[in-house]
Amino acid sequence: MHTEFLPPYAPELNPVEGVWGYLKLNPLANHAADDAGELARTALGHTRRVARRPALLRSFIHASGLPLRLN
Repeated sequence: MHTEFLPPYAPELNPVEGVWGYLKLNPLANHAADDAGELARTALGHTRRVARRPALLRSFIHASGLPLRLN
């Protein structure tokens, strides 16, 4: 594994921003949590579902324009 540090002012280069954008616009868009704990549990559950979808994760990397290298 190789780590690349990305500048904080360039969210378009950070695939994690794509994941959060996906979560906010899709499964969490209309979720009305009663408290912060419920929201955290719901977000964690949806994050785990996304983690089990390799093609979706690759799409976030592809959208960022960063090269994907499998070593």
